[in-house]
Amino acid sequence: MRFILISLTILTFSLLMTSCVSAQSDTQPTPPMATATVTTYVTHPVADYDAWKKVFDSIYDLRRSHGELSYEVGTLTDQPGTVYVINTWASIEDAKGWLENPEIAENMAKAGVTARPMIQYLQLDSRSATDGK
Repeated sequence: MRFILISLTILTFSLLMTSCVSAQSDTQPTPPMATATVTTYVTHPVADYDAWKKVFDSIYDLRRSHGELSYEVGTLTDQPGTVYVINTWASIEDAKGWLENPEIAENMAKAGVTARPMIQYLQLDSRSATDGK
């Protein structure tokens, strides 16, 4: 009888500890997962942002077919005639393959890009959402 009582006590304690650990892990933020993506940051001056944006939007499917995962575009606050483009790619090969594609030069000329772009390749180390604290 004493053996059963000790076994039940140990089992109850184990279950209690497991539920406490489980509840604690549910309330803590999950650390960001590492990814193998590459981001490109490109800036270049344009003659007319709206005309440039139409060309940029028209090659959406072409960018996706070359491995683009996401993008962000806008202008620099202190240089509204300069566009920035931030793209996320599955690999450095996808990013370089797109940016070295002859179609890019043709589309940039059509879009009114007035100078050679500045291109930077960024390797993601970690990512986290801000929590307002």
